[in-house]
Parts: sequence; C-alpha cells; structure tokens
Amino acid sequence: GTVQTVKVSVGQTVSAGEVLATIDTTAADAQLNVAKANLTAAQARLTADQQAPTAATVASARDSVNQAKQQLSSAEQSLSDTKAGNTQSIDAAEQSATAAEAQLSADHSASPAVPASQISADQSAVTQAKQSLSAAEVRATTSLHQAEQQLSSAQLGVTNAEDQYTLKVAPTTAAQIASDEASAAQSQQSLITAQQTSC
Repeated sequence: GTVQTVKVSVGQTVSAGEVLATIDTTAADAQLNVAKANLTAAQARLTADQQAPTAATVASARDSVNQAKQQLSSAEQSLSDTKAGNTQSIDAAEQSATAAEAQLSADHSASPAVPASQISADQSAVTQAKQSLSAAEVRATTSLHQAEQQLSSAQLGVTNAEDQYTLKVAPTTAAQIASDEASAAQSQQSLITAQQTSC
C-alpha cells in the first residue's frame, strides 16, 4: 500500500513497538476480497463437478428435450398445413384464371357478337385473375419459406436440448476435475499472497 501518514520526524528518538507510519490498505484489502471470492468460486466449481447431477437437474434437462420435440412436431404440422393451404390457394387462383380465359374465349367466338364492353370486361377479368394467381404464388412461397425456417429452427432446438441433456447428466471427466483442483490450488495461493500483502 501507499504511506498514508508519518508519525515521527527525521532524527526523533523512537521506542520499540511505536507506530512510525500508517499505510493505506484499501487496494490490498480489495485484492484480498477478490482472492477470497475466487477461492470460494473455484472450490464450489470443484465440489459441483465431483458430485453426480441432481434428480432436478436431470428432470429439467429431460423436460427441455421434450419441449423441443413438441415444438418440432408443431413445426412439422405447420409445414404440412402450409403446403396444403398453399396448394388450395394456388389451385383456386388457377381455376379462376382458367375460367376467366374461357369466358373471354367464348365471348370472342360468340355469335351474334358480344359487345366490345363485355370483351373489355372479360380481358380485365383475365388480367385480374392472373394477378391474383401471381399474388397467391408469392404468398405461398413466402409462407413455405417461413414454415421451413421454423422447422429448421425447431430441429436445431432439439439438437441443442439433447446436447445440453448429455452435458448435464454426463459425469465430469477426470481432466475437468484435475483442472478444477488446479484452479482451486491457484486461488488458494493467490489468497495467501494477498493476505501477506495486506498485513
């Protein structure tokens, strides 16, 4: 620490045990507290890794896997429903376009001739039906991509949940225990050093 106060002057006679100066220990005390916290954390990690997973940990991990599988099932059903809905929408739009074209063709070849205003209305109906078909195809493509993306995300969720389950229920490796022990020993040494510095 840094010298905070000097209690004697140069040349002054002093006796054994007399305080000559005081030191500011704020920084040293902070280092000591950090060293204690690091040691506590390292010891807790070592203890946790040496113990088998609790039933609650295993149950929680299993629940996460089950929830991820339910989300996957829901995403698969959503994709199936989206495909079916898209097929119906496009089929209906195609039928409307075909009917409008058939009406235009029939009115063109009608005898006696159909008024020009009717032909113009038929052409507008064909144009509108084709635009509706294009819009239905765009909506179908968009909704299909969204459903496929949800499915992909749900598949990834299952993989992640299963990986987390494996990590939580697997026993800690000897290498990890050794690493935890080394970390605890290093933290213990840092605490000793900090204690010596703060005295």
